[in-house]
Amino acid sequence: WKFPKLTTLRVYGFFDYESIPHLCEVIKRAAPTLTHLEYPPYRCSNDIDKLISAFGRCRKLVSISGFFPWASADFESLRKALEKNWNKPENKDASKKLVLEARALVDVPLTFSDGPSTKLSGFLEWAETSKCEVTWTFTPDRDCEIDEGFTIDCEEAYVRALPVVEGLLTRAVRQWASMTEVVIIQCGGTALHRSWARQLQFPKARKLTVTGVTSAEALGGVPDFLTGDYDLPRVTEVQIEMRKPWGRPNARGGRVPFGTNNLTRVLSTLPGVSSLSVYGCHHDSLTQAVAMCGVASGGVVDHVHLREIDFLPPFELSQS
Repeated sequence: WKFPKLTTLRVYGFFDYESIPHLCEVIKRAAPTLTHLEYPPYRCSNDIDKLISAFGRCRKLVSISGFFPWASADFESLRKALEKNWNKPENKDASKKLVLEARALVDVPLTFSDGPSTKLSGFLEWAETSKCEVTWTFTPDRDCEIDEGFTIDCEEAYVRALPVVEGLLTRAVRQWASMTEVVIIQCGGTALHRSWARQLQFPKARKLTVTGVTSAEALGGVPDFLTGDYDLPRVTEVQIEMRKPWGRPNARGGRVPFGTNNLTRVLSTLPGVSSLSVYGCHHDSLTQAVAMCGVASGGVVDHVHLREIDFLPPFELSQS
């Protein structure tokens, strides 16, 4: 069977790794006429080359929605597959559109060397010259036990924080920030340069997670500019992890620092927090944790709105 006149293909409903080969087969059978393709974003890392190859067989394909880049090479592969058809005379001046899934990308300050964003800047420049509009979706995996959201990675220590370089990539970062429901701050190192303040506003964020709260010095990595009325206006849930990211425990448990710090400044601007969780808090530090979070003093998180408070002890290290 073939679809000799099919121009638009939309896939709805349940979509997983077993669906990718079937989608590739349908695309190939509709290749001569297919112009628009839409499918649910799914991380198909094992079959992504097959999917990109199927795109390349569609001479008239100018609109794709649902592509999930997982590695930096995916952008280069996608560009090569589309470029050979988009450069043809019949497509060169046509309007084009890509709707990409941003779930694996939302990480600033964009200094890591092996992630997808290392190729994204060049890809966006190519798309612009090809008359292609690039927009983004952010679709968290509801089955994932780990929160997926926009990560502000301030875990590493640098000699100095680098300022933002305005461009297409920065524009994409603003879009990602505007969509995410979860903001994750990994502290412990150098805070973001203040020039990021203009780029990072999270109007839809409902949860703020702060990891690596291991000392007063570690809190210096929390960006102190996230204190505006429009930065985190809808956050209702705060999770503070007094341990390193990825579940690495502290042998003795964390102790909450006294006094005003970057974290308390950010927390003091959250008007509607109703749920507070502190993970890895040492038992003799609970009073400090309560004070820091304003439950007793009313000074940081508005205690009027709090409905749920959880204090979880440090992980017990296995004895070998």
